[in-house]
Amino acid sequence: MSNFSSTQAFTEINSIKDNTAFFKDGSAALIIEVSSTNFTLLSADEQSAKIFAYASFLNSLSFTIQIVINNKRVDISSYITLLNDEIEKIKDKKILDYMTKYRNFVEELVKQNTVLDKRFYLVIPHSYYESTNTSGSKKTDFNENIISSLKIKAESILNQFERLGLQTRILNDDEILKIFKFFYRPNLEESTDGNI
Repeated sequence: MSNFSSTQAFTEINSIKDNTAFFKDGSAALIIEVSSTNFTLLSADEQSAKIFAYASFLNSLSFTIQIVINNKRVDISSYITLLNDEIEKIKDKKILDYMTKYRNFVEELVKQNTVLDKRFYLVIPHSYYESTNTSGSKKTDFNENIISSLKIKAESILNQFERLGLQTRILNDDEILKIFKFFYRPNLEESTDGNI
């Protein structure tokens, strides 16, 4: 069973093409990943500017979007192992002391707090009813029109987020597949054959 077909059995995905997920109900979606920013480290003026720019972005939207925040627990045991291996190699007592303190700090941090990898996504949906699919048009042309419409909307969002000082990128087909895999089967580890 292919990577896509096994995911398809658990979701409403019909196909993924040209960075666009097509669903069984005739709708589609394009997903944009947005970089994060440490808001608390900004000055009060910078925070106000970000809030104003974000509010302006929301008010300027002429189409629907969905904001998705994905929190994934991070296992840093391999990082601790790496630190221990490096500590064993250190000859300089001062550096050894710093590295040991750092390793202890990381271990204590993990004990007291859950380490999360936060990912932010904007989903631009395309409803089946938005399309003007005449009975004479081919399905491929119909899908191309959807892809084109979503790309125009995405360009608008990418430009506005550039003004916010945030990096954005449109997810490719494989990345879309991985996101759906995670949301539908989050506890499943990657299998060695690439199937899910």
